[in-house]
Amino acid sequence: MKILLPLDGAPCSTTAIDAVMTQFRPANTEVRLLHVVEWPKAIPMYLALGEGSTAGADLLASRDRAFHEGEALLARAGQRLQQAGFNTSQLVVPGEARETIIAAAADWHPDLIVIGSHGWTGLDRVLLGSVSDSVVRRASCSVEVVREPHAA
Repeated sequence: MKILLPLDGAPCSTTAIDAVMTQFRPANTEVRLLHVVEWPKAIPMYLALGEGSTAGADLLASRDRAFHEGEALLARAGQRLQQAGFNTSQLVVPGEARETIIAAAADWHPDLIVIGSHGWTGLDRVLLGSVSDSVVRRASCSVEVVREPHAA
């Protein structure tokens, strides 16, 4: 079985990793970990408005830092999954999360996408959108949306 597991570092990503580890047997299961760097969308405001001789270098350093953080995130997740016996691969790519997850699935042809949901509602959902919603509607394979358990 091939599972695409997009991760963004939020607590729902940890929940998605846990779901894969508890629901699937490691034998014959390949998990592709995906992190999408939404750059320059996520650059700090002080860099977006930067001026001067170091502005370009600062901007590129910010981009490089975002990629390194994504690689570190996937390395930690991959280590957890590998210790549990799963075969993993990792992919850090730039783009817009919704589009990039769908494109990665079209390229790799997973049997399932397991994606965490932040659980946004109301105005947050309207303004920020729902990546998991978009993936569910557009993916060519099955999608499992994992939510964090709520405290009682």
